[in-house]
Amino acid sequence: MSGEVAVVVSRHGVDRLRKGHVWVYRSDVRAPSELRGGEVVRLEDERGHFLGRAFYGKTSQISVRLLTREEEPVDEEFFARRLSGAKALRDATWPDPERRRAARVVHGESDLLPGLIVDRYADVLSVQTLIEATEARREMFASLLEAQWSPRAIVERNDAKVRAHEGLPLRKGMLRGSPPGPVEFLEGEVRLVADPLEGQKTGAFLDQAENRIEAGRYAHGRALDCFTYGGAFALQLARRAERVLAVDISEDAAALGREAARRTGAGNVEFLVANAFDYLKDQVDEGSNSTPSSSTLPPLRRPAVPRTRRCAVTRRSTCAPSSSSHRAGSSSPRAAASTSERRSSRRPCSPPPRTRRGRCSSWRSAERRETTRRSSGCRRLGT
Repeated sequence: MSGEVAVVVSRHGVDRLRKGHVWVYRSDVRAPSELRGGEVVRLEDERGHFLGRAFYGKTSQISVRLLTREEEPVDEEFFARRLSGAKALRDATWPDPERRRAARVVHGESDLLPGLIVDRYADVLSVQTLIEATEARREMFASLLEAQWSPRAIVERNDAKVRAHEGLPLRKGMLRGSPPGPVEFLEGEVRLVADPLEGQKTGAFLDQAENRIEAGRYAHGRALDCFTYGGAFALQLARRAERVLAVDISEDAAALGREAARRTGAGNVEFLVANAFDYLKDQVDEGSNSTPSSSTLPPLRRPAVPRTRRCAVTRRSTCAPSSSSHRAGSSSPRAAASTSERRSSRRPCSPPPRTRRGRCSSWRSAERRETTRRSSGCRRLGT
């Protein structure tokens, strides 16, 4: 292509590309100093052989993000085909013709669209352009997404902190349509609510959808969901559990959860606004669930942790003996052993390492220490 800028990739970077990697770091790239971030560049090895085309980043440590390994133009039609392929894959594996569920419809490098994240909540799209190249083509992607999915709104959620590594500002707003407000969507049999504009992430934590559904299958008795946010885990657990307590520090998140519980008809879920860390600590310290909000839960107790003792020679940790075996009057044979027998049993935890001249210096030093200081050293496990 005429006017295309070539970026030379080092031998190490070429090896990474040939092994299937789609990133090349700055230390393996040689690019013209006047090249701007966000441009599409031609990748070549040190002999000038074509490797592919990629997005170039001037600020990030990831200088090259691969787009294609073929000799093809990277233009608007190219991105339209990539988005069409991403949609076709979701329609085949997770069909939702009525657009009632939520899913990640574009997942960056997984769809060979680096720096572009698109989540769909029913008929609303939430978009993140996380690198210089996708940021520069934000309006183009919005138009292509509108043509592919015909959403009633497209929300921009570019408030992710990862954009700071690219030198990009944080912001959120609308790319198409008006603010959608809370959006209802299905996750399995549960009706959930997400706010694509004001909620966390792109509106909800879609990466946990399969885990939430599976958790609902195995739930029974009484359950606790900490950091519940909109109650997604809690409502799945409520399908089989007797009672569920959902804890979150945000009143707005708890309100979303209560609304979702009302729509689903889950009357066995209680939402508690509290710091989950403090709540758990208080429950452990009290030894039982004495607060009214947690009266439905089993008592929380601190698990017993065995004491450890470190070997003076090998420096390895070993479980300390039970204190009951050393009490006066213990009937244990080991407790009845004489002091000389105890001292004679003090040996290192592992066989002595050897060198060409016999035992190593660390072992000889340990022997000298034991000779001069009988009270030190280590004992075998259980002594």
